[in-house]
Amino acid sequence: MKGTDLRIGNLIYDFGDGEGQVLAIDKDGYVLTTANDVPQPAETFTGIPLTEKWLKDFGFKYTGGFEDRYVNEVLKIYGSPLRKGWTIENIEPNFDIEYVHQLQNLVFVLIGTELTIKPWGQSITQRKLYSMVSCT
Repeated sequence: MKGTDLRIGNLIYDFGDGEGQVLAIDKDGYVLTTANDVPQPAETFTGIPLTEKWLKDFGFKYTGGFEDRYVNEVLKIYGSPLRKGWTIENIEPNFDIEYVHQLQNLVFVLIGTELTIKPWGQSITQRKLYSMVSCT
């Protein structure tokens, strides 16, 4: 993964520390996430595979069809368990995405707002911070 593929707020996977949300990216491509407390080179991270669960968590609704179709206010996405990735249907030309951060970036470019986990409407970081504060 390259630092230029990421934005602050993206959800990514760190092989050593698991899923995290990008908190900072420096000019040399080092990335700080909620999963670790030391910036790491972007190449040490990978995307989180976009699954049906992630689509549902982001508020997409299942609409069925020959291939699994999901929609939200902006996008129509379809995919199949038999192939890798998802196809964005209502943007020409259609194109494929495989990872959560790609979907986050696409939604941000199209409508200028962050894709959030539903129904809470909070990012992973906000939920972690809330749970830490709630436990004390």
